[in-house]
Amino acid sequence: EVNLEQAMKMSDELGGHIVQGHVDCTVICDKVLVIGEGWRYTLKLPSVKPKGVVLKGSVALDGISLTISRLEKNTLSVDIIPFTHENTNIKHWKKGTLINLETDVIGKYVEKYLSPEKNIWSNPVKSKKN
Repeated sequence: EVNLEQAMKMSDELGGHIVQGHVDCTVICDKVLVIGEGWRYTLKLPSVKPKGVVLKGSVALDGISLTISRLEKNTLSVDIIPFTHENTNIKHWKKGTLINLETDVIGKYVEKYLSPEKNIWSNPVKSKKN
């Protein structure tokens, strides 16, 4: 089971997080807690925490755009409402599940732009002089 959404049209209202579908790293489901009518999933981060993982920031997990509700040194947590739980593959996550993580694309561009490197472009375009 995978999560698929149609691409946004230029005429659509921008009302959520911006993700591209590129996996930055994988995380492991460490804990699942039932909280009221919802769930809290705590995920183990890799030893080198991906840039762009910030408290209350957006992250895509298995393609599902979510908000980070808690952030510790080695873990992040997301709180899931019943609608999201029922309509995505989150309902299948349990301790040990490997999950794809993508960080916010705008954060990636900002980080790259503010980088101390002299050349902020990975593959600069060279123009031919006539």
